[in-house]
Amino acid sequence: MEINIGKLIEEEMKRQGVKAPKLANPIFTTRTNVYNIIKRDSIDTKLLMLISRALKTNFFALYAKEMEKEGCHEPAEPTTDMLAFTLQDDEKEFFVDEDIKDGYQEIDVLDVTLIINGVKYDVTLDMLPQELFPLLVYVYSNAIEEGPLSDMNYEALDENFFPWLAKNHPRLAGAIWYATEDALTELIADDKDGKYRNHINYEEPSDDDDWYCLGDNDIKFHIGNLTERIHKTKRPLLWLLPTLDY
Repeated sequence: MEINIGKLIEEEMKRQGVKAPKLANPIFTTRTNVYNIIKRDSIDTKLLMLISRALKTNFFALYAKEMEKEGCHEPAEPTTDMLAFTLQDDEKEFFVDEDIKDGYQEIDVLDVTLIINGVKYDVTLDMLPQELFPLLVYVYSNAIEEGPLSDMNYEALDENFFPWLAKNHPRLAGAIWYATEDALTELIADDKDGKYRNHINYEEPSDDDDWYCLGDNDIKFHIGNLTERIHKTKRPLLWLLPTLDY
């Protein structure tokens, strides 16, 4: 019997009424990657363990039953070395050494203040490309030290930096906008108290395969004190590399 694990996960999600955004958080990935997972017929064992725990369903039992039918026995008790988390030498250079043993990597995130339809929201953008940060800091530093924003006070800079960025460096501004849109749609999807839904215009998904999208909103970005808004945090490696499938 061939096991289509993606289909089985999808069926269990429907049975429990669990949508992609709700499953994405406990398995440290994005809702888009959840849709990719349920389209697969195979899956990484560590990812399957996270999904099994999130859905409280032992998907490994399905494979165990098939193995028993074929006369396969349980392996010997694993040793500590067999269970240790390891990376190949050519992979270690991409990660901070002290984070490898914990399965985490340190990343930069950006705190953004948004004025949406007159209401203030503070949002942390943790899906921005890491290569964006040095470029953003460089552009910001030049603009306030010797550029057109140099004579602005704090409040004026806070309001005018992003419009200036959008006009002069649209690709950098676009990356911030897209990350903001993703963050807001996920917040709306998980919003039980109406904090976001009551003030932000959005469109409901038409079916399970669709996703929330923002409607017509007046959104202003306040990120004038940019360097103070960038800080580091840790994220699981699985969360950072959601699209790798090999």
